[in-house]
Amino acid sequence: MLLAGCVGLGAPDIDGIYQASMHTEDTTGCGPGVPVSGTSIFRLERVSVFGEAAYKYELCTAPQPSSCLDLGLLSVRFTVPIAHGWTDNTYTATASGSSCTLTHSVSTATQIAANELRVEFQKFRLQTTLPSGGCTRETAIAQAATLPCVSNELQVATRVP
Repeated sequence: MLLAGCVGLGAPDIDGIYQASMHTEDTTGCGPGVPVSGTSIFRLERVSVFGEAAYKYELCTAPQPSSCLDLGLLSVRFTVPIAHGWTDNTYTATASGSSCTLTHSVSTATQIAANELRVEFQKFRLQTTLPSGGCTRETAIAQAATLPCVSNELQVATRVP
């Protein structure tokens, strides 16, 4: 049962609307990034996906739920409870002729203090040539450790009362 696992792992309830006090992005790798201009507000909403707990990540224009962009299942970013937070790993493989693009996306939300989160999104990608039938999700999983990082976004945010 997932909820029992959450308690044992120490995964917190991160449901709420957050405003970032620090927001950086590196669009070329996994370096420290540069500050993102403007105010970053997002909502984390606890949902059930196929009977398992998960959290949706929705960008907002104001600190009210009605201002948040809900993309349904496409908004789900955190599916696995970890100590002090939630994470998710997504793997894809896209073929075009003999070319194959392998991707691995990692989303992590970690509680760093009461009502404060560290949210990070990393994307790894490699375009390569693989034998026919070799461009699969399983290949992306097998090669995940060798895929170069192509983007990193980091936010430190506080829950809005």
